[in-house]
Amino acid sequence: MNAKKLNILEAAVHLFADKGFHATSIQEIADRSGVSKGTIYLYFSSKDELITSLFTYFHEELQKKITRIDEEVTGERRRFEKKIHIYLEELWKRKELIILQIREQSLTVNETTIEVIQDIRRNVFESDKRMLHDLYGEPFRPYLLDGALLLESIRTSVHQLLLFDHAEVTIDSLATFVIHRMDELANGMMDKNDTPLLHEGMFTDTGDDLEPSPRDTLADMERVLKTIKVSDERYSELQGSIDFLYDEIAKPAPRSFLLKGMLANFRTIPEMEGPRKTLARHLGFELDD
Repeated sequence: MNAKKLNILEAAVHLFADKGFHATSIQEIADRSGVSKGTIYLYFSSKDELITSLFTYFHEELQKKITRIDEEVTGERRRFEKKIHIYLEELWKRKELIILQIREQSLTVNETTIEVIQDIRRNVFESDKRMLHDLYGEPFRPYLLDGALLLESIRTSVHQLLLFDHAEVTIDSLATFVIHRMDELANGMMDKNDTPLLHEGMFTDTGDDLEPSPRDTLADMERVLKTIKVSDERYSELQGSIDFLYDEIAKPAPRSFLLKGMLANFRTIPEMEGPRKTLARHLGFELDD
């Protein structure tokens, strides 16, 4: 994302959190970001699209940091600890966005934004399931839905403590608290052989194979890209295609012809064949090549 567009998003989130989404005008966002009102409309067709882009952008930035942990940190326990820490750290940095989300729940927010927020929640939930499976192994598989629900609940409580209660706690102490509580809950469920509260049959859109979401697949493509040998120019071209795909799949109606065109840029790279097919299948089309 270019610097000017990011500057607009940063200005908007400050104003939305301070004044509320509906009480903030495009002109105020322009004034705060130091651009003209017309410049904002070059990047965003409406205030609704702007707020949708806010949630999408900051979620994708968080996911990129989570992906780097998978690449750079060894050991499932250490990865789990790092990810919990990153979640809480990013929450604190982006607390205005969380405050905005909470305060706007009681107001009228456009349907597209609601769908994006729900999609983000689903992606986080699926990511939590995979993380818990990696950490606790196959014995925990029957409890993945219960575990992800409990982890989400613990994190939500910690969010409120961090954002609104002004408690004198550190990110490190909160992360340790979350990790220890999750260990106790997970080990307790397995030791007692409890019957899971939730099961996959209750949900039509969750699979038992822990298949990655489109955003997770794009993150895999980024990881692969870092391991293959290509020229700097080709690397920039391919990374630009991945960035474009991130932006396009976040839209209410992704354009399949553009998605196919971007994915075609990777067809000569054998290591990308699996992720390409997975992404195409998720998005409901077949590759032409």
